[in-house]
Amino acid sequence: MSGQGPYLDALYWCITTLTTVGYGDVTPETPAQTVYAMVVMILGIGVYGFVIGNVATLLTRMDLAKAHHVATLERLSGFLRYRRIPPALQRHIFDYHKYLWERRLGYDENSLLAGLPPTLRRELSLVLQGEFIEKVSFLKGASRELIQDLCSQLEPVVFTPGDVIVRAGEQGRHIYFINSGSVDVLGDDGETLIRTLTDGDFFGEVALLHRQPRTATVRAVGYCDLYSLDREAFAQTISGYPDFAAHIERVARERNVPSGTSGSVS
Repeated sequence: MSGQGPYLDALYWCITTLTTVGYGDVTPETPAQTVYAMVVMILGIGVYGFVIGNVATLLTRMDLAKAHHVATLERLSGFLRYRRIPPALQRHIFDYHKYLWERRLGYDENSLLAGLPPTLRRELSLVLQGEFIEKVSFLKGASRELIQDLCSQLEPVVFTPGDVIVRAGEQGRHIYFINSGSVDVLGDDGETLIRTLTDGDFFGEVALLHRQPRTATVRAVGYCDLYSLDREAFAQTISGYPDFAAHIERVARERNVPSGTSGSVS
């Protein structure tokens, strides 16, 4: 770098030192080469800083979610100890929160959807849950608007392993759609396995048509993410669509559902 001038040499030395890329075997020999090398080093450190900055931001956001989760567990742990909850039940509760963290990073779907304007909330609900609604046989042919309205009425619910979701003989109030997980459909005795339902299946839709007792017991095999639709919410929603409401009434009068099949657990 001799003969380039002391100021250019000093500036080059500063940039190579600050960017930590200097002192290599290949060095510029002319002023043009020196300027070019400095520009490349500045661009390189800019790209390097951009990548590191984005990674740091991502990690910070993950840390915020993790910190919120840890804080929730600490408050919950203090409450459970204060109320002297049995250890077995405590483990069950903590396992549930662990599942929520691993599955959803601790986010609550209801609260996130509630923060959106009605139009966006209905559109997002249709994307997330529309395929479930469209699988129900007596809802085939429903308008897109009705499907959107029904999707916005779905409530996410989680069941833990061994939970009885519906019990034979009780009055049905909800239809359930399986987002992930599996459930066993059991006979009247609560033990005989009729079949197993998995992702995308549904059960209990007869509760939307008839006020009659459940015909089977349904039990969660493992952790299950479900969506539920309440009978009253369903009736209120379809009341705004008179033609389709009349169709539902005809289905309710004519349908004879055999027990123990997919989509027919009343």
